[in-house]
Amino acid sequence: VVRLQGAVLRWSFHPAGCRVVQAALELASADAAAALAWELRGAVRRASESKHANFVLAKAVEVLPVEQSAFIAEELLGFSFAAIRHQYGCRIFCRLIEHASTHPATSRLIEHEVAPWAAEHGRHEYAHYVVAHVLEHGLPQHQRLVASALLQGGFVDIAKSRHGRFVAEALFTHGSVDEQRAAIAILRASGDIAGLAKHANAHIAIAAALRSRERGPGLAEARSALEMDVAVAAPQLA
Repeated sequence: VVRLQGAVLRWSFHPAGCRVVQAALELASADAAAALAWELRGAVRRASESKHANFVLAKAVEVLPVEQSAFIAEELLGFSFAAIRHQYGCRIFCRLIEHASTHPATSRLIEHEVAPWAAEHGRHEYAHYVVAHVLEHGLPQHQRLVASALLQGGFVDIAKSRHGRFVAEALFTHGSVDEQRAAIAILRASGDIAGLAKHANAHIAIAAALRSRERGPGLAEARSALEMDVAVAAPQLA
């Protein structure tokens, strides 16, 4: 740890050095780990797009108390739209959602820079991981914001997209009774259950809706109606 002091930033961008920094963050005392992570201040945006340094940021979020890793979310504010859609940056958002959702900076990221574009992000190659992560690991208020955006943002098109199918599946796996019921209503209202049930991507959403174990007012009836629609429109799939 002593050898790393003053060199964390340089080592974080190195293929082997980033592994050393990650190990140090895990093994060091709380104060020492915080001091090491502090050396990344001012370089979070650059590190989030680095093939190597992104792992150091993720490890810092995982092992440090929320207050000591908050600078990572704070430095991503205003830059997060690009970071969410980056192949490495999306990983940082997933770790923040898992470990730091309670911090105001992370909440601002989700509320102002993830949820408003959830429908668009949900169809993106990398950003869809972040949207699905909020549905699975986010705070209830964040889950509601994202689910609402998805339901109002062309849910059928999301379900039919290559990456959005996983987001639609996450909504049926982790969404509330009301959200799942609304999503089923949207699918049925499309008037093309047969097409959706046979679609290369959308069939994932149909299957997830039918196997959901969530119980609540009207949801069992909605699932039964969808199951009947599939049986009539595409009996070979029922």
